[in-house]
Amino acid sequence: MDPNVSCEKCSKPLEIKVGQSIIDEKLVWHASFSCQECQYWLEEDGMGEMPDNYRSIIIKEKGLWQIEIFESKNMAQILKVLRTTFDLSIGDVVRLKKNIPGVLYKGTLVEMKRLEKVFRKYNISCRVTTSN
Repeated sequence: MDPNVSCEKCSKPLEIKVGQSIIDEKLVWHASFSCQECQYWLEEDGMGEMPDNYRSIIIKEKGLWQIEIFESKNMAQILKVLRTTFDLSIGDVVRLKKNIPGVLYKGTLVEMKRLEKVFRKYNISCRVTTSN
């Protein structure tokens, strides 16, 4: 649903609240739409990547975050984790390899915390910081 949508009952603008969580290393998200005029509301939930229009709301409200990998000695393990976690092609993994060590991804805080959790499970040294 478009975050700039009007209420289907009274045509007033809907208020939107979006969020993300981590459940068993999987990214889940939710969006709530409510009308302050007529009390109409709608909920939307999903797993995996959040739609870009919702994601941009979170980044605007809470900032852009990044995950940095500090090591390259376990490169095969790092690439395997990336490939299986994101279901990436070999070409995508090769492109990401150029960023290791260094900033690997940027996104929401919850997205980066999920990556941190997965990397730490495999003893891959990393940290999450705000992106300037």
